[in-house]
Formats: sequence, structure tokens, C-alpha cells
Amino acid sequence: MAKINKLASTTNSAKPRVCAYVRVSTSKLEQLNSSFEQLRYWNDKFSEDDSVEYIGMYSDEGISGSSIKKRHGFNEVLRLATEGKVDVVYTKSLTRFSRNMVESLDSIELLRECSVKVIFEKEGIDSFDTGSRFILNILTRIAEEDVNSISQNIIMATRSKIARGKVLVPKVYGYVCTYNKQSREYDLVINPEQAEVVRTIFDLYIKGYGLGKIAQHLDNNKVLTAMNMGKWSQATIRRMLSNEKYVGHTIMQKEYLHNGKMVTNNNENPSAPLVVIENTHEPIISREVFDKVKIIKAQRTINTNQHLTTPKYAFRSKIVCGDCGAGFRHKNAYYKGVLKNEFWGCYNKQNRGHLKLCNNHSVKDEVLKVLFSESYEECINANHGECNIQELLDRREVLRINEQELNKMHAKGFVSLEMYSSDLREIVAERDSVQEEISLERKRQCEVQPLQKGETMDDAIIKYLDKVVVYDWTITFVFINGYETTRRYNNDNTKNSYRNTIED
Repeated sequence: MAKINKLASTTNSAKPRVCAYVRVSTSKLEQLNSSFEQLRYWNDKFSEDDSVEYIGMYSDEGISGSSIKKRHGFNEVLRLATEGKVDVVYTKSLTRFSRNMVESLDSIELLRECSVKVIFEKEGIDSFDTGSRFILNILTRIAEEDVNSISQNIIMATRSKIARGKVLVPKVYGYVCTYNKQSREYDLVINPEQAEVVRTIFDLYIKGYGLGKIAQHLDNNKVLTAMNMGKWSQATIRRMLSNEKYVGHTIMQKEYLHNGKMVTNNNENPSAPLVVIENTHEPIISREVFDKVKIIKAQRTINTNQHLTTPKYAFRSKIVCGDCGAGFRHKNAYYKGVLKNEFWGCYNKQNRGHLKLCNNHSVKDEVLKVLFSESYEECINANHGECNIQELLDRREVLRINEQELNKMHAKGFVSLEMYSSDLREIVAERDSVQEEISLERKRQCEVQPLQKGETMDDAIIKYLDKVVVYDWTITFVFINGYETTRRYNNDNTKNSYRNTIED
């Protein structure tokens, strides 16, 4: 948590300065009416109360309570607190304050450090009261569980509609979203003016225009964006060229909720498969044009990748001098104009030898590659521990489910507060312990895999080798999973003594 500098009161008034905070989760009319009602409620409550100085109500309308990042009203309250301009914050209930457990408790703690108390009117909780922290912890967990439950209900309803063949249509450039009273569904109807812009974009791309050139063409011709403001971006055009809705199809569940966040659906989650529904609305682009653009995009991607700069030497920037700490540089040794050897040497010794900054030895490139190949094989075959991370993940999932069930049972009154609090503490403690083990195990067991089809040893160096330390005729290879192995080397190929491994 950020350090809080407590400021002295900016007023000489002995009256506590109070404000109210209101949040409504949607921008629907009935919710906005609720906001106006709450404004009237708090004004009436404090207007005739001579014991306090009412500085107003702060609100967020149409904003989810799961995060405070976009809640400007809430952040304004926090600003007033840190500047010493408010003493008490009133809110109707904990769920109106925040549904995110961590952010809620952090915000309450921040206000407490600023000597600002929070009054939760519905729950009758004063954040300054003894024992309020634990009660708030429990109640915020229940509030967060309610959010998760609502999210799951929305997900299940969405999937149910998909299963029945109903299409959920978001806004898309080129169409107008209208409500069909007969089917009780939303339909996409072509917007002629925007549809012509869509066709122009596809046509220009086929003619060889890049994304930037297309955006520039639209801006130069003063074509309005979807929001009728700003300039066209390459990202927007890229998405449009891949949007299957322009050929009359709809793909459902392109994103799904995972651990509280929306993630891109790569069709790897069996519980949230991508669903393609064909001919859901009138197309703007023919299938032939759409497929042609797809082919051109793929070809341009291949051409771009072929021109990407890859390291000429895989070990570049990975070799460190164990004597002075400088990097090693690649050098070629010629004899009578013919390349005889490639080697790596310390930068300080090669370029500042006269200063005698380093006395380390160079290493031949072929020696380095042979030793890496052996070390790489050793790393793959090494026993990185008997711990099965899947068992830890399964245990964490069981604890998560247990916590959810405990919250539900307590919310329904099946479990007493005392039993709930005791069981919850045990679950949370064990879950935190398991999570710590998972984090450590993931760091330790970062996968180093054998070469895949088409890969070379250079690919393995780039992907799996963290660094190489060369010192006093030894080479230490450090892999990305933390595995280390050290070998002696000798630049005399006839002796092959560089193959000898240093034993611990």
C-alpha cells in the first residue's frame, strides 16, 4: 500500500466534515433515479444536522463495483481523505462501496490511516470500531461471492441462448443494431454509408494498401469513425478485416471469464467453445473477398516474419565474464585470408587489453556449442523435484470451492458466524500456503523442453538459456528454470578435455 502522509485539517471548525458516496451499477433510468433518490436522502439527512459539516455526495453511475480504477467519484473521496478534507464517509451498504474484496479492504485501510472513518448504514458498521476489520473482511468476501454468482448466472444464460441458436449481437461498424419484437432478439441491419466504408477498406487492402495507408486514406477523406471522433487506427482496421460479421456470420464466445478476467478464447476451454452461427444477418462483404483478404494477410505475415531480425549468433548478449563482469563478444580469426576459428572473448580484454582490466580466457564457438548441447540434454533429464504441481492446483481448486460453499451456506443462514469465521480462517490460511508453493514450484520448474520438429540448437539457446558465465577455464550454463551446470573447457580440440564436467 502507498505511504500516506497525514495532513492537518484545513478548517478550524470543530464539526466533523462528512460526505456520502453512492454507486449504481448500470446507467439504466431506474438506476439513475435511484442515484437521485440517494442524493435527496443524504441531503435531507445532513442539511438540518448542525453537528456535522456536510461537504456533499460523490457518485459513480453505470460503473461496476468490481474495480475502483474507473470510479471517479470514489477516487475523489480517496483524494479528499489523503488531503485531510474529510473526516467521515457515509455509504448505504458495503456492496455500494465496493464488491472487490481486496480493493474494498485496502480502501478502508487507506481511509483509516488518514483518520477517516467509514459508516456503512445498512450493516450498522463503523470502520473505527473494535472488531470491525474482521467483520468487514467476512462481509466483503460475501459481497464478492455475490458478484461471482451473478457473473456465473450471466455466463450460463448466455450459453443457454447460444445452445438455442439465439445470437447475441454487439455493436459493429457498418450495421445498426435493432430490436426485433417478433423474435425478441437484436438484429443487425446494414448502415449504407458505413457499409460503403467497409467495402473500401477491404478493396484497398486487396489492392496492396497497408493498414497505415488505409487509415491515412480514410482520414484524408474525412471519413468518420464509429464514434464520429478521432482518427482511424491500424488496430481498428486490422479487427475489421478479420471480422466474420461482414460476411453474415457470428462467432460467439470470442472471450470468456477466467479467474475474474475476460480472456481471448483460443478454443482450448471445453466449457466455453467457440460457436459459429452462419447467415445470422445480411452480409456486406462476399465470402470470396473475405477469404482473399485472409490469404493476403497470411502471406504478409510470413513475409514480415522472414524479415524480422534474429540474432546471427545465438549466444550473443548471454555470455558474462566471471572475472570482470563484462559481456563476451564474437570474433573471427583468419589466417592468410581464410577463416580458421570463431571464438568469444571478454570485451574488456579484447578492447582494453593494454589497461589490463581482465585476464579471463576466450572460448571457441565450437567448444561452447558442444558443451551447451551436453548441458541442455542434462537439464532436460535432470530430476527437478518430486512435487507434482497439478496436485497443488487441484488442492487450490478444492479450497476455492470449499470457500464458495461456506460463503453460500453462511449467506443462507445455515452456518453460524462463529463457525463460519473459524472455518474461513483455516481455508484462507491453507489456500495462501498452497498458492505460495505453486508460485515457487512454477518458478523452479519452468519447462525446458527437447527440440521440437524443425528446431535447431540455436533455438534452444535463445529459448531456454538464461546466461553463460566463463571464468578460469570453466563454463557455467544457467537455464531459465534455474538449473545450473558447470564444465571445464580447453580450446585444444585434440585433447577433448573440455568435456569433463565439474562435480559438485
